[in-house]
Amino acid sequence: MRTQYSLGRIFAFAALLSATLAACARAEPWTAYSGPGRFITSLCASGDTLWAGTEDEGLWRYNLVSGEWRQFEAGYDPPPASVYGIAVDVRGRVWFGTLNQGVAVHNGRAFQTYGVLEGCGGERVFDVAADPDPSRGNVWIATDSGLTRYTPGQGDDGVWQTYTRRHGLPSEQVTAVAVAPGGRIWVGTECDGLAWSDPPYERWTPWRGTPPGFMEIFVKGQPDLPSPMVNAIAIRGDGTIAVSTTAGVAVKAKDEGRWTWAYGADLAPGDNYTCRMAWDGSGRLWIATRKSGLARLDLAGSKAEMFQRPPQPKAQPGYPPPTPQPGLLPENYAKAVAATSDGAVWCGTYGGGLARLAGAAPTVAAASITDTGKGPAPLPKPAAPPEEQDLRAMLDEVLRVPALPPEEQPVAVRLDDDWLTRGDWLGRYGRYWACLCAICSPGNYLWGAGADKVGYYACIGKARKSGDSLRYWVHWLYTENPNSLEMPPTYFHSRVLKNFQTWEPCRRQAEWCDNGHEYPTKQDGPDLYCMLRIPPGQFYLSLYFNNKDGHMGNNRFRDFRLSVRRQPPGKDLINIDDFDAWPEAARGRIADFWGGAYKRFLVRGPQTLAVRVERSHSFNTILMGVFLDSVQELPDPYYPALPPDRWGPTAQPGTAAAPACLLEELERVRDRNPAWWAASARPMYAALARHEKALPDANSQPGTARLGTACYHLGLYARWEAALTRTGITPSRQIEKALRWDGKGDFDGKGREVVSEYVRTHAPVAPAP
Repeated sequence: MRTQYSLGRIFAFAALLSATLAACARAEPWTAYSGPGRFITSLCASGDTLWAGTEDEGLWRYNLVSGEWRQFEAGYDPPPASVYGIAVDVRGRVWFGTLNQGVAVHNGRAFQTYGVLEGCGGERVFDVAADPDPSRGNVWIATDSGLTRYTPGQGDDGVWQTYTRRHGLPSEQVTAVAVAPGGRIWVGTECDGLAWSDPPYERWTPWRGTPPGFMEIFVKGQPDLPSPMVNAIAIRGDGTIAVSTTAGVAVKAKDEGRWTWAYGADLAPGDNYTCRMAWDGSGRLWIATRKSGLARLDLAGSKAEMFQRPPQPKAQPGYPPPTPQPGLLPENYAKAVAATSDGAVWCGTYGGGLARLAGAAPTVAAASITDTGKGPAPLPKPAAPPEEQDLRAMLDEVLRVPALPPEEQPVAVRLDDDWLTRGDWLGRYGRYWACLCAICSPGNYLWGAGADKVGYYACIGKARKSGDSLRYWVHWLYTENPNSLEMPPTYFHSRVLKNFQTWEPCRRQAEWCDNGHEYPTKQDGPDLYCMLRIPPGQFYLSLYFNNKDGHMGNNRFRDFRLSVRRQPPGKDLINIDDFDAWPEAARGRIADFWGGAYKRFLVRGPQTLAVRVERSHSFNTILMGVFLDSVQELPDPYYPALPPDRWGPTAQPGTAAAPACLLEELERVRDRNPAWWAASARPMYAALARHEKALPDANSQPGTARLGTACYHLGLYARWEAALTRTGITPSRQIEKALRWDGKGDFDGKGREVVSEYVRTHAPVAPAP
């Protein structure tokens, strides 16, 4: 019996050794490249060139013929430091998405960025796709504020257009875009599934004909996508489409109406998370996964072949770390993949840099690019300012928007994100009410100058261990990290007076946490909940997230779904037992937030809202701040009195397209029909801002005020504040940063009293000339 047991162990060890050797042999051709940085976010193969986008290390170019690398880092013209999504258009220009500067273009000689005022729909770009057909040549840009199309013209002329829910998209938060043969465009959204459109791209159709709105498009268990949370789309030359989601990959032939769950169905939740994909020259699909390296899928086969890095020995105390084994995939978090014309497959990892597998696919002919014989193609012109007839058409459209009674209006409406402001929230967020999560651990700090008290409660969900509760973490008492939230001015002043800190730095990294890292990934939850009693009126509700340690270990895996629901009347504020039974009013998702982001909603009170931040089988759920703001650009008590006709004389509705009239009507329609305003107003504010900048009298008082208002609604707060200053109005950020502690009591929650006193003595609005 003992002999049989020993032989069994020998056979088992031999099988394990054989499998390990086979895995190593399969991974042995991998060549690692440390040049492009450790955190690769996107790859694009074009002709004899590979383009690599990174976080913090900018854009890189690799010449397949010469083997030379070139880095286009911040400070070079300057291209952005973080790149998300790359495409090369038919004229050879490289388009790449940025963290908070819109889309950037490189024509071989120079860079130029195109933000919301230059034509790009949003400042945060997730993906870019270029139509290879020269007769169209469109470039498609997936942003947090809609899908933007750039249609080229002659020379550097072109037309910029942004599509939103107004055009049929299920949501404005577009995370993926791809071009199919014939020009059909497929887009994926952060948590609302897919949509498609054919030329001339007038309307978008959510998959399966589901009308846009706050409803689930896909049902788990049905022959459809494994998840509506889409990460990437890749389309083969024959029209076969692959969609990468947070729960695996689905594939559909061009003319089929059903999806096949091709990868991830047999894996545990969280382990089947997939990222970008690429088709190689033999028609096989390469899939970058979050935890399992790179998968190669032959649609004719039954199972994906995996390219993984075997578990490495850990460093022993007192000994140097083990030397990495050459020839292996450097990291199992594969973020991006590309197949180049020389037959190599490149894997961009998130933490281990770039790796190349030579001879992994057949060589293919390099894609042709239009050569005008006149050198590099010119950089595209920014979007042109609207003409008078364009403004008149916008005004007419706003005037036709039907008014909805309060009982028919949505409880909450999803708005665009803000990736630009980061930790500089003072005077921009929380002017009515703010909760700085855990900043005084084990407590919070309340701020804001609102007239009514905002009741709130935070906790973790029911799927918690006995005795577990919400965690209050302070990671850095004082930091210069711009993604960390500023401390409230009176609290920070008290720290200085008590000799705890000098005037710099003025930020603290603190957060709520659901302790999710103590729970298995396959188990969802416990999740983080925040309940708010919204006062009467319309407000912006904003949640701030920053993955401050997102380049380390399992912290890289954070990807949360947000759900906003109305608590039925009569329930206690702390009661979330039947949260799932309440209808979902709005939803969102926060992922890839190494740079901080505000997730924003338009809400109406009085009511009690419950917000759940779902762990979504990733890692521990975190939240840094909760902010509530009046929809007014210049609210009381910061601005108790304003000059009349600040925007200039208002034309009568329907008689002229005066910008002041359009601004006033947009203000009214936000109250009458908030869903329409959320889906349609942003492109109008961008057009108004371009119009005001182009006017000969752009520096006039009314013109500057109109420009400032448009920039405020676009989240361009630095431009808004500059416009206020030029018109003699003190920005609320300047007011708040000037406030000081009185040396006696606690200012927690006393913002209205403090701001009112400052305004009374400092007159933030200059007398009208």
